[in-house]
Amino acid sequence: MLVTITKFPLKPGGTRAEALDYIEGSLPHYRGYEGLVRKYVTLDIERGVGQGIYLWESREQAEGFFEAARAILRKDTGAEPEIEFWDAPVIVDNREDTVWFADGRQV
Repeated sequence: MLVTITKFPLKPGGTRAEALDYIEGSLPHYRGYEGLVRKYVTLDIERGVGQGIYLWESREQAEGFFEAARAILRKDTGAEPEIEFWDAPVIVDNREDTVWFADGRQV
């Protein structure tokens, strides 16, 4: 599994409600995207920064997604998004009471 963390500027002087409206409008890009397991959005309105935290099945799927997403974010925000790729060898899911390892083990 792979985690990507994307940081992007929010609209200067924008509100939380405006940021959520923008995010809601972007949902069709994510829903049902092959390889995307989960996405979290975090906002720091005071600092004017948003983040997307994604869990992917593979790096190839993440890179394919961000080829297009990078251009959309740049157009919408006027800035180049910061995108970090992180290996996720262990995932703890308390709702499912499961721990997954990259080698396929579950405990």
